[in-house]
Amino acid sequence: MSKVSRREFVKTTALAPLAAAPLSLGAQGPKEDRFDIVVAGAGHNSMITAAYLAKAGHRCLLLEGRPIVGGGVKTAELTLRGFKDDVCSTSHAFLLDNPMIKNDELRLRDYGLEYIDPDPIFHVPFADGSYLTQWRDVDRTSDEFGKFSKKDAAAYRQMLEEFDSIKPIVMGASFTPIGFGKPLNDQLGQLPRGKLWQRRMAMSAWELIRDTFEDEHSRTFLLFMAHLAAEPPDAPMTGRLAYGAARQQHSGRPIPKGGSGMLTQALARFIEA
Repeated sequence: MSKVSRREFVKTTALAPLAAAPLSLGAQGPKEDRFDIVVAGAGHNSMITAAYLAKAGHRCLLLEGRPIVGGGVKTAELTLRGFKDDVCSTSHAFLLDNPMIKNDELRLRDYGLEYIDPDPIFHVPFADGSYLTQWRDVDRTSDEFGKFSKKDAAAYRQMLEEFDSIKPIVMGASFTPIGFGKPLNDQLGQLPRGKLWQRRMAMSAWELIRDTFEDEHSRTFLLFMAHLAAEPPDAPMTGRLAYGAARQQHSGRPIPKGGSGMLTQALARFIEA
C-alpha cells in the first residue's frame, strides 16, 4: 500500500464529493432526505436544542457517533453486566429550575421521564468516622451542623435565609440568554444589600465558607458541595458555589427513575415523535 501525505489526503478528500455528485446546482435529494437543521452530536444540550427546534416545526436531523445518545447524561453498563451506572451526572437538581422542566415545556413526562425525590438529600462521611447529613427538614439539617459547632448551625440557618432572598434573581439570571436581560451583577446591585452580594459573588467559594463556618467538618461538607460544579472553589468569582447546599435545601436533589440517561432517552423519544 503506497503512502499518502496528509496534504494529498486532504486534497483528495475535498475533491471526492465533486466526483460523486452531479454538477448541477438544481439537483436535490428526495424531500424525505432533506432537513431544515442538522445537529451534530447528541449530548444533552444538543438534544434539548433539537427538541425545541422540532417543537417549533423544524425538520431536524440529530447525529451521534456513539451507540447511546446523551453525552454525559446517559446510563449504561460500565462495570458488570446487568449493573447500570450514570456516566457523569446523577442528580438533576439544577435542571429542575429550568423552564423546560419547571414549566413542562416539552412534556417529557409523557415520554418516560419521572423523578425520585430522595430524603436525605446529601450525606458526607469523614475520615474520623463522623458524618454530616443534609435532610429536607431544615431543623434536622441544622442539628447535623450543630454536632460539630452550635455557631455553624446558626450560620447555616442564616445562609439559607440570606440565599432565599436572592434565589429568584440568581436562578432567573441562570436561565436568561445573554442579551435578553440584565446581568446578574447589575441585578444584585439594585438590592438593599446589593454591594455585599456583588462582593460575595466576586470572592471564591472557599473564602466565603472559611469566613462563615468555624468547624472543619462543616467547611468540608460545604466545600464538597461547591466542588461538584467542577470549578476550583478557591478561584475568584466562584462565590455563588458556596451556596450550593442552601440552593438545594428546599429543592432537594431529584434523581431520574431508571438513571440519569432517562432524561436524554425521553428527549430522543420527543424528537422522534
